[in-house]
Amino acid sequence: MKMTTDENRQLFEELKKYEKGSKEYSRIFGEIVSKNERFVGYIAQKFKNGHEHDFEDIISTGKIGLMKAVQSFELDRGLAFATYAARCIENEILMYFRRENKLGGGIVVSLNSTLAKGKDSGELELEDVLASDVDVEADVVDTEERESQARDLFKYIDKLPPKQSQVLKLRYLSDDGDKVVNQREIAKILGLDQAYISRIEKSAIKNLKILIETGELKIRTGGRAKKEVEKKPPREVSISFAIPKLKKIVNAKLSKRQTQILKKLYFTAKKTTQKQIADKLGISFNTVSLTKQNGLKKLLEIYNQENPKKPLTNDRLIEILEKYKDKKTIQTTAISAETPKATLKNIIVSNLTKRQSLILLMLYYAPKKVKYAEVAKILKLTISTINNTARNGLNSLQVQYNKMFKESLTVEQIKDILKGRSEECES
Repeated sequence: MKMTTDENRQLFEELKKYEKGSKEYSRIFGEIVSKNERFVGYIAQKFKNGHEHDFEDIISTGKIGLMKAVQSFELDRGLAFATYAARCIENEILMYFRRENKLGGGIVVSLNSTLAKGKDSGELELEDVLASDVDVEADVVDTEERESQARDLFKYIDKLPPKQSQVLKLRYLSDDGDKVVNQREIAKILGLDQAYISRIEKSAIKNLKILIETGELKIRTGGRAKKEVEKKPPREVSISFAIPKLKKIVNAKLSKRQTQILKKLYFTAKKTTQKQIADKLGISFNTVSLTKQNGLKKLLEIYNQENPKKPLTNDRLIEILEKYKDKKTIQTTAISAETPKATLKNIIVSNLTKRQSLILLMLYYAPKKVKYAEVAKILKLTISTINNTARNGLNSLQVQYNKMFKESLTVEQIKDILKGRSEECES
């Protein structure tokens, strides 16, 4: 939207009525900046020299010049704002080039380039601005005035998100007044790529205008406006969450040898050293160590790909595996210290279905011997259902006991242990 001299004058007259920092002052300030932005693009275009990133720097620098022009413009001097703003923008860009030693590298600006057209004043050319009788240069480069402008901008820049604030301060408010840090240098300082720095700077300038206009910054998230808050550090991934997923990866997505070694080291109850594994598999200790390292690396990589919202670090992965191993070892040691029948009871209660547990406990752990028909009557089930459930429960019990203790007991041997009256265990 083009602004005439009269429209600018009216806005500045309104601006004078309010105190700096007030809501109305900020609103009008933002409106003036927004409606005069065309000067920035037009003047910056004259300095474009075929380098896209340099042109973005020029645009950003010009926008800062426009904001400074609005801050320092004095209506009583009798100078049109278009003339003053054009000179401020150009001066900011020229200072950028002087600091970067880029001026004189083939940049050509026509003195007859039209900057603005007004109803009464006709065309405004760059030559008119440079040749103005009013000492605009003194107003723009005056040290005291520039320091005042910088202080005003700092007040708003400090309210920006941390990354945006950091980039703007490096670019335009450096402690070293003789050196401007360009986007490429900022990218190196922050360890980011230049394209990302460019996007941050564009967003920062946009948000700076919003801040000046409204006095506060809101960030759109999921369609709702929310004030930006500091991100909370991610919660530590729990063992109960990670272990099932890690087991699945170890069993299905690693090499055969990696699976073999990691399972022996971390997923069995018996404590096993790398030397013991090397001896058992008939390979060198170094091979076991290297396979372990590669397996853990691949395990971590696949886990983080599959769980991007709950990633693990290498240290946390090792910590989880070690804690799980210790816990499993302690549990197994406690169980193995019991009598066989007590151990079987522990498995029945913990690992079988509710119905299987109930029936087996009634059949084998009641103070008095209970027949199948009595269990069926108590539970209001058929004898056939009791038989089937007990058989399935005994099969499951056999598998889990043998797996846990590396035994090879048959179902009949399990039943013999359960029927042993000398090892009766109180319920």
